[in-house]
Formats: sequence, C-alpha cells, structure tokens
Amino acid sequence: MPTLYLVEQGAQVSCDGERLEVRQSGSVLTSLPLIKIDQIVVFGNIGFSTPALKRLLDRDIEVVFLTLGGRFHGRLVGQTPPHVALRRMQYRRADDPNWTISVAREIVLGKLRNERALLQRLRRDRVAPPAELDDVILALAETVTKAERAQGRSTLMGLEGFGAKRYFAGLRALLGPAWGFNARVRRPPSDPVNVLLSLGYTLLLQNVLGVV
Repeated sequence: MPTLYLVEQGAQVSCDGERLEVRQSGSVLTSLPLIKIDQIVVFGNIGFSTPALKRLLDRDIEVVFLTLGGRFHGRLVGQTPPHVALRRMQYRRADDPNWTISVAREIVLGKLRNERALLQRLRRDRVAPPAELDDVILALAETVTKAERAQGRSTLMGLEGFGAKRYFAGLRALLGPAWGFNARVRRPPSDPVNVLLSLGYTLLLQNVLGVV
C-alpha cells in the first residue's frame, strides 16, 4: 500500500489531471501520479482543494487526518460496497464463543511471541546486553506457554497485559536512562519513545482499517 505522508505545515494539495501536487508559497514541493498512491496521511494544518478531494474519492484513495503530534482525527474514504454477506458472517462468528476464544488466543500468542522474538534479536545485537533482559525473555516464554492453555477471555487479557508490561520493561532496559522511557504511557505520551510508539500504533491501525 503506497502511502504518502504530508507534514509540511501550511501546504496546499491540489490535482493537475491525474497528478497530485503539493504546493507551498507557490512552489511545488512534490508531484506524484495518483495511480502510485493508495493512501495519504496528513499531519497537522495542510489544506486540500475541493476538486482534489473529489478526485481522491473517485480514485478510492483514502485520506487519514492526524494532529501534528500524531493523534487521530478521522478518515476520508470513497464509496465502498456494503459487503452484506461478509458482515453477516462476521456477526455469526462473533456469537460463537469457541471461535472467538480461539481467535483471541491466536492474537495474544502472536503478540507475545513477536515481543519475545524482537527482544531476543535486539539482545543478540548488543555486545553487553542488560542482565534484566534475560529475565524478561524468560517471563515472556512462560507467558506464551500459559496462553497456549488459556480457555477464558479474562485469562487471556491478563496474560496479554502481563506480557506487555514485561516487554516494555525489556525495552526500558535496552534503551537505558538517556531516553527517559520508564513505562508505556499513552495519554499523553510522556517521552520521545512513547510519542513514537503512539504514532506507530496510529499509523498501523489505519492500515488495518483500510483492509477490514
């Protein structure tokens, strides 16, 4: 999904035929063919002409609006087919407790395994990794084992939360005190690491929503 990120404050977006143009103070900052864009992510105060918005809607190019700090405002999308049959199937599946717990388990397991794998990879890249990291990686491995046997939603949620806490403890140990990262803080992010995490999660969510 080719995504165009717009960050130049005060810029204006227009279309010239089948090309998207971004201008500021009369100068063209960038010009791209619409066929090469699937999504536009807008940070802060950037203007769009009405013809440009119509053209983007016609070409099914999604526009995501964020604050300058990365907080989500909303999405502009064109007409999409209703997918009635798909929605009905989703609702039926959601009413099946065996199916929902199996999907939830796989999501939690995927998250825990990826957290552990990333910390292991970062550990290998360090000449002298912090001692605390071994404990975190071991704790995540044990949490994976428990999640594989978990049968209830509340149990899975508790394991996911515990795993997240240990994962961020591992990141804190790797980063050290220079970045000021002590724990995951969302509202508002309290340090540069939390700002980047929140921004990354916001952008990832928009990609997920675009294919749901």
